[in-house]
Amino acid sequence: LTSGHELGVDWSNLEATLSRSPLQTTGAKFIVNSTTTANGLLYGLHLSQRYYDVSTVLHALEQYGNVKTLSNPRLKVMNGQSAVISVGQSVSYLKSLQQNLTSGGTGGGITTSTTTAEISSIFDGVLLGVTPVIEGDGFVTLHIVPIKSDLISLEEREFTGGNRYTFPKVDLREASTVLRVMSGEMVILGGLIQERKEDKGSGVPLLDRLPYVGKAFKYNIESNKRVELVILMQVKII
Repeated sequence: LTSGHELGVDWSNLEATLSRSPLQTTGAKFIVNSTTTANGLLYGLHLSQRYYDVSTVLHALEQYGNVKTLSNPRLKVMNGQSAVISVGQSVSYLKSLQQNLTSGGTGGGITTSTTTAEISSIFDGVLLGVTPVIEGDGFVTLHIVPIKSDLISLEEREFTGGNRYTFPKVDLREASTVLRVMSGEMVILGGLIQERKEDKGSGVPLLDRLPYVGKAFKYNIESNKRVELVILMQVKII
């Protein structure tokens, strides 16, 4: 989101830009027709269709900031069944660590040690769950649950006995809605805004590494950016 649009995309202003009609694979095209008359050629401008394509929506969003496509999947779902689309990565971390000491032999002089580690994982990215119910009149009822998970950091702590555990810090944004749309229409989900802090450093090569005086030859730039996740979903009955 650029400066002046920190509150997110104003969807009411886009209603005049976006088409309320079902989307097609191609956008509107202008065709020039010519007709021969007694006075010469008569040219007419013809609009092939009034529909818009998905790129029209993306271009409309560019007035609010820099648009970046994260994923463009196509998914077929049976009527009444649930489906999940995930875009991101699974990050593993040490959930627990247990060490067992066993003494044996004459006088207990032999000691064996076994370590048991439990590894868990957390998802870092976008999850989209959808359940469609097809109705007899061509409408589709959708239960949609978008989830945005961002792994902020992995903090390691030590407890009694020397065991160390890793605790993930996650920024989680989730929404849930039920919609009723016609086949061919597009659903737009927005409002999942995140503030990102960026710390970029730069300096004079070699001089910024000098001890004691190196700090005088480098600097850091801190900036805050607000990013809004927008999900475009076109629904089509096959």
